[in-house]
Amino acid sequence: MFDTLAKPRPSRDLNMIPLINIVLLLLIFFLIAGQLANTQAPEIQLPVSDSAKPIEQHKIILALDTHLWLNGEQIGPDALGTALQAAMSEDTQTIVLQADRDVTAGSLDGVLDVLRAQGITTVTLYSLNADTA
Repeated sequence: MFDTLAKPRPSRDLNMIPLINIVLLLLIFFLIAGQLANTQAPEIQLPVSDSAKPIEQHKIILALDTHLWLNGEQIGPDALGTALQAAMSEDTQTIVLQADRDVTAGSLDGVLDVLRAQGITTVTLYSLNADTA
């Protein structure tokens, strides 16, 4: 009459470990996939204009031995201010600065002080992307 063998009852406790494992695996997947995604801007074709003026930029190169070049010509550190005055026009306030990666901050600061004294408002500092270096 009575069944002496009791059937095992299913556990009423929810086992959260598989759910946590799946969530962590998805998190790791999306972190890695986000790092691998190539986020370059799409190539565009700019319109052509007869009235477009080329942007005038002056390039300063600061070498490790603190030699300076302005637009391809070597100048002394003391002559940078006067060379900039001669080269700059009224509408040009942009300087492109390329400095050696081992240049001291003091050398770079000296060049920036001269630019600031000349009223230069925009300085573009070039660097290499870590992926291409």
